[in-house]
Amino acid sequence: MATLLLVEDDPGIAKAVTRGLTQEGYTVAHVDHGDHALPWISQNHPDLVILDVRLPGLDGFTICKKIRESGNTLPVLMLTARDEEIDTILGLEIGADDYMVKPFSLRELQSRIKALLRRSSYSQNFSQGDSTVFGTLTFHRGTQRLYRQSASASEEIFLTPIETRILLYFLDNPNQVVTRQQIITAVWGEQIFLEDERTVDVHIRHLREKLESDPANPQFIQTVRGFGYRFTE
Repeated sequence: MATLLLVEDDPGIAKAVTRGLTQEGYTVAHVDHGDHALPWISQNHPDLVILDVRLPGLDGFTICKKIRESGNTLPVLMLTARDEEIDTILGLEIGADDYMVKPFSLRELQSRIKALLRRSSYSQNFSQGDSTVFGTLTFHRGTQRLYRQSASASEEIFLTPIETRILLYFLDNPNQVVTRQQIITAVWGEQIFLEDERTVDVHIRHLREKLESDPANPQFIQTVRGFGYRFTE
């Protein structure tokens, strides 16, 4: 079973989450200070990190950015108590895979963890040579990195984990009309309920800004009014 690291300074939340996830069969380690998170990850290599935003020492945003800057792609699920912090998680491209707003149910947390671990396992099945080319862009499935080719250079385009999973879903379903709910199921998992499907639209907008030469008139990710989206190569 997977090993999880919980970075949470609230002792009540930490105790409840640790107990509940341990009962599900996970091995759960807990640190209550932001400065202890990165050394623990480096030494113990957990399968997933549950990371509170507001911590003593390094905050969750900084920890997540440093994890990604080191090249580590392990799933990171962030916990926040404030709605305004969601915009930071989604908009600053810190590299979080998902987030939950406190208070949350343990069952929902378990569903999110299962979905993230499943996605992580799926991505590891690709070899380094598996790639998809569309337009001037090349997506390498093994490393989950996207590059734009020009006559003189190859430029890497940074994608957040959620943007990466959305792009993978589109690449696996080219020229098909897909609904927002289908994208939610594919990216977040069957057991995940998003209160506002427009969350998908926010991620699509960010993805278009990175893929399209003219995001207002997209070549690849097209809106199908009344239904959802279609990806054309």
